[in-house]
Parts: sequence; structure tokens; C-alpha cells
Amino acid sequence: MRRIIRWFAIVLGGLAGLFAVAFVALYISGLGRLGVAVPDLAVESIAIPTNADAIGRGEHVATIWGCRNCHGADLGGQAGNPLLSGTTLLGSVSAPNLTSGRGGVGGAYTDADWVRAIRYGVKRDGRGAVLMYSAWAMSDADLGDVIAYLEQLPAVDREEPSPSVGPVYVAVVGAGLISPAASTIDHDAPRPESPARALTPAFGRYISSMCLSCHSERMYRSIADLSQDEFSNAMRTGVMPDGERFSEAMTTPNFAALTDQELQAIWLYARETAADR
Repeated sequence: MRRIIRWFAIVLGGLAGLFAVAFVALYISGLGRLGVAVPDLAVESIAIPTNADAIGRGEHVATIWGCRNCHGADLGGQAGNPLLSGTTLLGSVSAPNLTSGRGGVGGAYTDADWVRAIRYGVKRDGRGAVLMYSAWAMSDADLGDVIAYLEQLPAVDREEPSPSVGPVYVAVVGAGLISPAASTIDHDAPRPESPARALTPAFGRYISSMCLSCHSERMYRSIADLSQDEFSNAMRTGVMPDGERFSEAMTTPNFAALTDQELQAIWLYARETAADR
């Protein structure tokens, strides 16, 4: 019995040692991803329109790209997901206030600052944002409309604490479960082309690029297995044709806000992609 206990203790000790080594490796990797700095990032000039149609389009784009999911319904910032905040090990990762109110960045951000943050995930000081999904593929026209919308938001007075990351959060980033945009974007790559808004597979590819921050391209196979109406209804309701409900992360207002044209274009691209494989 003593021999069994001793061997059991040795095995547990070995597993604990392997876990510790793996955690340290992930922690070091996570520090590298979170420590991305691009101080000399050349930010392209984007035309910022001022007309009502463009601002309305900007509100739509900000919605479907999920800005409100993190920054709140009024874009005045909000505390992070409970799974990512409130403990020493995880840290506290809140989404900043985007308006010009107290605690907001809107009053200080220039057009270039908005482009740097939204398209590249890089803050004004040249450091990568701790938690920012990639909007690299967003077209210049859509980005200009979004900035036009953000610059006229009603002021919201709300101050959120600066992000502070704990060791578990750093390790999660190191494992690739969370990928800050600045660490995944090739900042020197040529800008991707963006097609015109039309009922075409090319436009569907562009719109669905926002989904690839969380999903792999395997999602297109799942979409192609549905009829066009089934896919559109599932995105609107959060329920698949077989009754299976989407996860909480998927049942968000941005997907329900997609227009009929956008949903149909995504479906067309999914069908085209599936047929080519």
C-alpha cells in the first residue's frame, strides 16, 4: 500500500510539474502577445463624411461588427464579462467609454486615432489594446462612416478602470483562446480589397469576415447546409432549424441587425465556398 501511495504521489507531482511548465510557457507567450507595440504605425487617411445617411450607415456597421457587445448599448463603456474581470488571477478588462463624456475617449481622439484603434487594435500610445477584436477587413468607406457616427455620439459620463491583467488571463491569451487584434494583424500587409454592397458572394465574404475573429472558415460549411431562409431565420432568432439554440455569445443584437441583403450575401458566399471544397 505504501508503495502504491508513493507512486501515486510521484505521478501527481510529475503532472503538477508538467502543468507548471506548460503554464509558464503560456504565460510567457501571452506576455508577448499583450506586449505588442507599434509606435511608428503609419495610419492611412480616411475620408470622414458628415451627412445623415453616412452617420446612419456608421451606426449600422458599428452594430453588426459588435461594438455594442463590449462597449455597451450607448457605447459609454462597461465592465468586462464576469469571466474576465473581478478576480486577481484574471484581472479586470473593461471596455472604454467611446463618447466625449467624462471618462470617455471621444473628446480627445482624432480621426487618425480612431483608425489606429479600430482597424489595427493599437492605442494612441502605440501599444496594442488588451482586448480588441480585429476589424482589419473593414472597408475604408465603412470605417469612415463608423468614425462619423462615433464622433457625434451623445456624451456619456462613465469612467471604467484601466485594464489590469492577471496571470490566468495572460496564459489564456498565450493559448490563443483570446487574441488581441494587434497581435494577429500584419500591420505591414497591403489593405484587403472591399467589394461594393451588393447581393454577391464577394460582399458576403466581406461581411462574414467579422465572424472570423471567433470562428474558423469551417463555419461556411455549416451555413451552406441550411437553406437561405433557414440561415436568415436562425441569425434573426438565435435558434437553428432543429431547435438548437445559439450560445449566449451568438445571441447578440449585432446578428439580428444584419439586413436581408447582408444575410443573403453571406449565404451565397458560404454556398460558393462549400462547392469549391
